[in-house]
Amino acid sequence: MNLYSLHENVKSVDTRRILRSALVLLLVMVTGISNATTYYFSSSMGDDNRTPQQAISPKTPWKSIAKLNEYFKHLKPGDSVVFKSGEHFFGTIKASRAGTDSARIFFTTYGGSKRAVITGFTEILEWEDTGNAIWKASLTKNVDVNVMMLDGYNTPMGRYPNFNKQDGGFLKIESHDSLNHISNSNLVDTVDWKNGEAVVRKNRWIIDRDPILDHSGHELQIKPTTGYAINDGYGFFIQNHKGTLDLDGEWYHEKDSGLVFMKSGVSPAERGVRASVNEDLFVAHNFGAFKISHLVFEGANSTIARIQNSDNVTFDSCTFRYAGNRAVFSISSKRVSITNSEITEINNVALSFDPGSRFAQMRNNRITRIGVVPGSSASGNESSHAIVSKGNNAVIENNFIDSIGYIVIRFEGNDLLIKNNFINHFLMTKDDGAAIYTWKGAKNTVQNWNRKIIGNIILNGEGERFGAEKDEHIIAAGIYLDDAADHVDVLNNTVANCSYAGLYLHNTQFIRVEENTFYNNGQQVAMVHDWFAVKSPIREINFTDNVLFSTQADQNVLAIRSIKDDIAKMGLFNNNHYNRPRDRNFFIETQVKRDDEDIYESLDTEGWQAGYKHDLETSTPGISREPVFKSRMLDSNRVENGEFKAGKRDEICVAARGACSVDWVKESSLDGGALRVSFPDKTKENKARLMLGIGKVEDGKTYSVRFTMVGKPTIVPLQLNIQTKDRPFITISETKLFKLAGKRNEHTIYLRAVRTVENAALVFEIQNPNSDIDLDNLEVNEAIVTEEFPDQNIRFEYNASQNPKRIDLNTDHVDGRGAAYSGVITLKP
Repeated sequence: MNLYSLHENVKSVDTRRILRSALVLLLVMVTGISNATTYYFSSSMGDDNRTPQQAISPKTPWKSIAKLNEYFKHLKPGDSVVFKSGEHFFGTIKASRAGTDSARIFFTTYGGSKRAVITGFTEILEWEDTGNAIWKASLTKNVDVNVMMLDGYNTPMGRYPNFNKQDGGFLKIESHDSLNHISNSNLVDTVDWKNGEAVVRKNRWIIDRDPILDHSGHELQIKPTTGYAINDGYGFFIQNHKGTLDLDGEWYHEKDSGLVFMKSGVSPAERGVRASVNEDLFVAHNFGAFKISHLVFEGANSTIARIQNSDNVTFDSCTFRYAGNRAVFSISSKRVSITNSEITEINNVALSFDPGSRFAQMRNNRITRIGVVPGSSASGNESSHAIVSKGNNAVIENNFIDSIGYIVIRFEGNDLLIKNNFINHFLMTKDDGAAIYTWKGAKNTVQNWNRKIIGNIILNGEGERFGAEKDEHIIAAGIYLDDAADHVDVLNNTVANCSYAGLYLHNTQFIRVEENTFYNNGQQVAMVHDWFAVKSPIREINFTDNVLFSTQADQNVLAIRSIKDDIAKMGLFNNNHYNRPRDRNFFIETQVKRDDEDIYESLDTEGWQAGYKHDLETSTPGISREPVFKSRMLDSNRVENGEFKAGKRDEICVAARGACSVDWVKESSLDGGALRVSFPDKTKENKARLMLGIGKVEDGKTYSVRFTMVGKPTIVPLQLNIQTKDRPFITISETKLFKLAGKRNEHTIYLRAVRTVENAALVFEIQNPNSDIDLDNLEVNEAIVTEEFPDQNIRFEYNASQNPKRIDLNTDHVDGRGAAYSGVITLKP
């Protein structure tokens, strides 16, 4: 029966009532749609003197954003505001009327495929030559200009010293006084730097922009913008001062006079100079239910889109570019969504959501080049981020993120999902951060819940040392859960090529780490409990079924350090797959506090299982690609009587705790005479070093050490290095590890010196021995050593797309779990 006959022949009263209700609903819906109005804007053919009735026709549009703001309060739910394709509209859209959830107010482009542009840029056309290739022009007063376009590029302001590849152009802080004075003996005193700006790296993660109040000799008086302490040995440079202009394109802006100065060989009028003079480009305060799509926003001096106390605002398929601070800033707002959009060239933070912002959605965006220029970002610890998400119920999913100055995603809050994001190149201006990071504080006072990090691909976190202490190691991690962070699931992520660690758990609890792959990181996984959060020991860690793959011999697969002797209490470790094909021994490093002393151990899988009862079901795959060394000796044996046939020479044994002695034995289980290291009390923990003089060693040269040794097996390996022969026994070479096997073993170890000394010693460091040790056939030579390692046989493949990826294997391969593959394989998205 068709609808017409049913309508005509209904008998049931209930059915008529339903049909009338349906008819009423249909009429209401049609009426609502028919009342929606579209208003047209064109900067080329528009006229703001036209009536609203005229502006609903594309033939008679309005012209400006000023007119839109004037009329905004008259817009109705369901209305659309459309801007002509390819045209530029200057100003800030200021919402003064809200839509509804069922009928949002729309903003988009019409009349072509090229998007309309909402801009805060003004082009500077009138320039005066002041001499020495310095030009000046008039610009807005009382505004700190943060974005200047030159020749089509976002150009940073001038700086002194200029950037260089050696130290990044930072002057070293040689001394300081409180937060207000810094000094450097090389600071140019022919220029008065007063009223400029000092860009000061105060620690690993802070680069502040502090106004210069006064300059005297080699000292600057600055006004601190944060409470972070200044540290000697870190660095600073000066910007936003005329004295910095010595390279083409450099500029600065005088806030009080409004004058802008630029270094240029030709008039800047010929180079398309545009400056940001509008603070924001889209502002919604207490108004919401908007959908903004297919528009370009560019040239905000501060924030492109500022959403405050609003609900249900969506930006879809938009472009956000060139902003002095943020692209989108949500303050105490709900259901703010940024989807399918491009965000690039933002000086500070791309997307920022404060703790009061809930149900944020960040999906399918392309985010690039955020906070990558030191001195362009804001002061403080939340600068140079791609995403800052502090509210509950946020979703960050399927984003492509590349080239970020500091942290990529900083999260707080609960009921959070960070899933399937592709992240590449981060920590480009600072360190002590990560691609994905969270922090709570010195102790866990309020627990979080339901935070998930799933299926992300994270690559190439290097960390930047320019302006920082040179002796500090770089902390650049893939995923970093910091001080008292809790209740986070880290599942099925891939993290590679991060200089410090793939995963860094620092004073954390209730963390589930399952089915992740960590590849070619400085250490694949690091867990640390230290004095930064004494009351937050590492507990309730579920670390299972992960693949940890170190490509280099000096990369630990797992490193755990604690100020307590509590590694056994940290959680469950099981069925993980530890790989280090270059060196399959001692790839787990531990440090604990035992009897008020720091105890260091380097363990293999057996030692890890025996010492801490962890990973009892763990397998170490049979991936054997250890390097082949070829050597040529350049001198004679540096150890006199290396065969120990005629008694001892100058060998000594120094015990850090306990006692040890060294003697020559005429008969041993080796080749006759040998050197025997004895420990009177083998029940005590002992740590000693056997030292044998080898004469002069030189920086950069390699020394071959060959010897025979026997002793009972120990969990803790012996260490071999070169040290100064005299106190304080400074290590001057790399350190290599080896293990006693309970029977005669022949060893060949190569040590590369990192310092030249006239009187050096070969040192065997022995910890917790359970037997005497015999040494024989010791030969030390300077050598030329070549290493052959088939790197081409190690492949790292990932799939960052949303489609299956086919990979053709040219030979048989084994994955990090030990499974064999050949032919063509398919990686799931």
